[in-house]
Amino acid sequence: MSVFTSSPSSSSSSSFICIIITIMFCRSLLLVLLVLVCLQSITTFLNANGLDRCCSRYQTHPIPVRCITAYEETDHHCPKPGVIFTVQHGHPVCANPTDRWVQKVIDEIDSHSFTSWVKPEGG
Repeated sequence: MSVFTSSPSSSSSSSFICIIITIMFCRSLLLVLLVLVCLQSITTFLNANGLDRCCSRYQTHPIPVRCITAYEETDHHCPKPGVIFTVQHGHPVCANPTDRWVQKVIDEIDSHSFTSWVKPEGG
């Protein structure tokens, strides 16, 4: 009776090669996943910190207050300080917060009271 048997050395070396290939594949996959997580983290950090709401250029000419619907100051993480005025139709316009005209516009906007637009509590 003839029984096929493989030599222990050939079986052991073939399983060793399979283990090595599996380990290399897992390490490569882990490296790719790590790079993707890092890229996602950087993108999330930049968007979460509002760097997309920074000013790169400033409006040099004064904007009439009647054209402004809102304003906000840029985040302190931005490379340049700025005030973002929202003008009619929702367009953002950046201005230098140290310019006198910008300070005057902000003061004028802040001095107006819009409480008459809000319904009193309980009524």
